[in-house]
Amino acid sequence: YATPGSPGVADAVAELCKQGNGLLLANHGVLTWGRHLQQALYCLESLEHTAKIILYGQISECKAVCLTDEEILQLKKLRK
Repeated sequence: YATPGSPGVADAVAELCKQGNGLLLANHGVLTWGRHLQQALYCLESLEHTAKIILYGQISECKAVCLTDEEILQLKKLRK
């Protein structure tokens, strides 16, 4: 945890920002970014949708199937 707006928050997420366009920060909330505001909003909506899917899966006790490293790499290539 770091106080909102403090350098500690920026330091904690700086490296993670290179890996995607959004983060869910414990005790702080959601942080998204993009080339323009519309892209940041799309990332926010996508992250929220993903969180709902995970929550519904946990509530219904569905078992998540994890992707392999190769499958994740393929998805990242599609994203570009």
